[in-house]
Amino acid sequence: MSLAEAVIPPPARPRILVVEDEPGLREAYVEALEMQGYEVLCAPDGQEALCELERGPVDLVLSDLKMPRLGGEEMLRQMALRGRWPMVWIIDSA
Repeated sequence: MSLAEAVIPPPARPRILVVEDEPGLREAYVEALEMQGYEVLCAPDGQEALCELERGPVDLVLSDLKMPRLGGEEMLRQMALRGRWPMVWIIDSA
């Protein structure tokens, strides 16, 4: 190992949080994104997603809109209100 390898850490993989209440879809998204080299976290609803975001930053959140407990739209509003995630975009593909 050279000195440069010892001092410079490898680049971090982009982290994506997938928020989807249907287990089959959630697993498919996670598998597809991991195959592309992303580090993928997942949550079954908006409430769990907010808890996951409190544990550490992510580069992107992909979320379903209609979910039990806390839906995607309200989750995004909560993210914006908390002000810790400055870029919140809502993209409706319906």
